[in-house]
Amino acid sequence: MRTLLGGGSTLNKMNKISQALRSINSRKECYVDSLMGDDLNDGLSESSAFKTLSAATAFFGQHSKVIIYLVGDNDVVLTEDVNFGGGELTISTLGGAGIEFNGGVIVTSNCAVSADFPVVIKGSTKAFTIKLRGFITLHSRTRVQIPAGSNAECVVYSEYGENQVRLSGSHFVSQAGELPVVGLGAQAAAWIGSKNVTLTNMVER
Repeated sequence: MRTLLGGGSTLNKMNKISQALRSINSRKECYVDSLMGDDLNDGLSESSAFKTLSAATAFFGQHSKVIIYLVGDNDVVLTEDVNFGGGELTISTLGGAGIEFNGGVIVTSNCAVSADFPVVIKGSTKAFTIKLRGFITLHSRTRVQIPAGSNAECVVYSEYGENQVRLSGSHFVSQAGELPVVGLGAQAAAWIGSKNVTLTNMVER
């Protein structure tokens, strides 16, 4: 019998193709520990976690679907922008660790983002910038704190294009005046869906 797939049986070839597709479509995990991590680690376990989100961006670039777990109780402090383009990104906390935005922003383009971790916005003007058919969901562990004196202008900024923001059980508190959760650029649109959201001194848009 002739096979169109090269050497080996058709069944074996199909099994290899199936395994390859599962590998492509499966989510890859990496870990960030701001206290005990090291960016020279491989990031593949809690004991070999990265120290910064910047190191996780390179890992994301190698895979189409990534879950980044924040390890421990110490917040990751983001002082410069990190960029994630394409694919699916989930950032979740394993303990009490969140992200303190102090000059840096998570920037995504053409990317589906799921966030489930505590957020503090201090020196940054926002936590997330989304572009080009972006989609972001802020879940119940996304408890956003904006302290007095913060530079925050919003939490999620839709820079340009049509983007979607879903708020699901998330909490938002501003002590820096009334602020919008979602801000819009001049050439941007944003669809906002919300359920069980708590807003203190904040509005959705």
